[in-house]
Amino acid sequence: MILPEKSKIDFSILVDSSGPRANIFSRVQHPKPKQSFNLAQEEPFPIPAPIIEPSSPVLLPQQNERQPISNETIQIRIEENKNLQDFTVANNDNQVSQVNVIEKHQEIVINNAEMFENTIEEFNEELLDENYGVNEERYQDNIPEITQQKPWDSEFEWESMINDMNKNIFGNTSFMNRQKEVINAVICKKDVFACLPTGGGKSLTYQLPTCFMNGATVVITPLISLIQDQIQKLKDCGQEARFINTDIYNEIKMLCHEIVTNEKVKFVFLTPERLIMNSLIRNLIMELEIKKRLNFFVIDEAHCISTYGRDFRTEYKKLNCLKEKYPTIPILCLTASVTRREIQEIVDSLKINPEYFIEGPYRANLFYEIIPKQKNPQSQLAELIKSRYNNETGIIYFNNKKKCEILTKILQDIYSIECIYFHSDLTLEQKNQKLKDWQDGKKKIIVATSAFGMGIDNNSVRFVIHYAIPKSLGEFYQESGRAGRDNQKSDCIILYKISDKRLLYYFLSSISSIQGKEHSMMEIYKILEFCEDKVNCRKKLISNYFESDEEFKCNSMCDNCKYRQKNPNASFYEVDHTNNAKKITELMIERNFQIWTYRQLINFFLGIMPRNNDLSNSPEFGSFKSKGLKVHDIERILLRMLKEKILKEFVQRLGQHDNIYIELGENPNEWEKSIRISLEYQAPIENDVNKNNELEIQNVRNEEIVISDNESSDEIVEIRQGVMIGIENRKNTEVINVISSDDDDEVYILPRKRSRPDIIIID
Repeated sequence: MILPEKSKIDFSILVDSSGPRANIFSRVQHPKPKQSFNLAQEEPFPIPAPIIEPSSPVLLPQQNERQPISNETIQIRIEENKNLQDFTVANNDNQVSQVNVIEKHQEIVINNAEMFENTIEEFNEELLDENYGVNEERYQDNIPEITQQKPWDSEFEWESMINDMNKNIFGNTSFMNRQKEVINAVICKKDVFACLPTGGGKSLTYQLPTCFMNGATVVITPLISLIQDQIQKLKDCGQEARFINTDIYNEIKMLCHEIVTNEKVKFVFLTPERLIMNSLIRNLIMELEIKKRLNFFVIDEAHCISTYGRDFRTEYKKLNCLKEKYPTIPILCLTASVTRREIQEIVDSLKINPEYFIEGPYRANLFYEIIPKQKNPQSQLAELIKSRYNNETGIIYFNNKKKCEILTKILQDIYSIECIYFHSDLTLEQKNQKLKDWQDGKKKIIVATSAFGMGIDNNSVRFVIHYAIPKSLGEFYQESGRAGRDNQKSDCIILYKISDKRLLYYFLSSISSIQGKEHSMMEIYKILEFCEDKVNCRKKLISNYFESDEEFKCNSMCDNCKYRQKNPNASFYEVDHTNNAKKITELMIERNFQIWTYRQLINFFLGIMPRNNDLSNSPEFGSFKSKGLKVHDIERILLRMLKEKILKEFVQRLGQHDNIYIELGENPNEWEKSIRISLEYQAPIENDVNKNNELEIQNVRNEEIVISDNESSDEIVEIRQGVMIGIENRKNTEVINVISSDDDDEVYILPRKRSRPDIIIID
């Protein structure tokens, strides 16, 4: 756009050419309210003069600064003409010749502010380069340049200084995990991606380098409660930090001016939304760069950038503007839980080539446990708290805002357990008060949604209980990581019932993309399999989820490993359910790819009379019942088939309820060539053959009946661990399965006595 000669903005108010670069926040005009215009009116109408959006309070000019322009005013008038549309510019009473500037003057009026703002930004960039040279020359400080890279855990020139700061400012006697390596890389002005376990001291990796450097660090973090917690801790350490958390124009200006002029302010905390959407804050960062006071950017909870992550935030995705605008300013990405796929997406989005510091998710002091939900889960939860955690600090997670409040009231009124609730619908003041009461110990237990998660740091948390299934294994790890920050033994528990997965499907409706829904569904299947697993070490399962190759010993710090330690003779084995899975797909093909609900499938194979009597004529009707399978066995088979994409499910809302349907996935006729559907079970320590010469194999912890689906006696089932159980084959008994081991010991699993099936209740 070409501006008329006398309508161009006098940018001399921004810079004093005779002295140092002036503060661009110091002398600006207040914006005038937008006027509504009637373009059809006959008389010319006034349009506000171009306005530079201010970013700090109006200050009196200093002696060495150029005085403001005189009281002359610029008026712009538009005269309508059928053949020509132009601007008439008047300065006092002198009329300036008309200039044709645009074909559609209505668009100019609407976009006036945006056009001038862009012009200002372009001019500022040209002005910076003119006064300070190219970008690379603007970033200089007292830190020596490291010409030859050496291992980041080596001793650098600042070794003694950062050790003293760590002790004297932050009260630490040593560094933990890979803190020192990250700090060295940040001081060397490298882009860094650091994944450290929950409680691994991520905050120190940007706080200490900032104290070591002369300037200020911009910290971008998603949660207000997290920011306020960090600011209070920095204040306790004698460090000045500011948080721009207001929508009031003048307050933002005052904060920006203070940050620019007060060199004691070392930390500037922002949410990504404010950084992206507020031009005053963007100008603040530009001013810090001009004054050579911008150390580096910190993107905390960087997993929020990933669209595959559990906490994706739209504005986080727009942070790629940082490297585009400030290519030489380093970026430090911090997170506690991220997969390799998510790491690659984050790095590509930010356009950085960082140094990587990836620690495994292993936390030695956390005990992981899955407890089956009972018929009265509120009573079960209350008893658990009273028996194990009397007067201890803890968190109870429940992924429903209203039910958080209800559960809190039940625990207080019925079971006399003092607690408070926390969710995103609370006001900022309510959140701050509840967080303070909990951290101060006035309230020991907080019942919360995932809004109470990232960055919450309370060293006294002894337990984290998920009252319902988390949305993913990553979310469970992140939220359970609030426990044991003092390295003392702490418990991480899920009260589990497989039918609770229905609660998770509610969140899928907020995901717009098909790819995103499929990914979220797979995350649900992974956490369900984690809860169902009664054989493998839970810490190893979490490590595998994050694709970590870290080696460690559980030391009986999960329920599965603890059980094996107490019962060294326990045996675990697999049962192949591929034939049963094949019958499920054959039924759906036979019924012309009909969609089914869980209730319909389970009832059909257990022989419970359906409403459609035609189904009862099928030869497979009740076929699982004859093998002794129970509801939970079929649910586990379906879960494995869903995870392998043999089946797929979708949610459809009918009235006020969400119904879950199952249909065939891809290649329904070919999956059995490459996929084996098997479930792991645990044999009892002491086995007994009853008077009917039958062996009942039960799961010790939840009394689930285990029966193979194979009809022949030559199928081999793998023994996972422990001793073999030998039983003589008896006459008049049918061998269903043979379990063999490497030493050729054998155990024959005989059919259990048939009994009338229990009433099936599907939530």
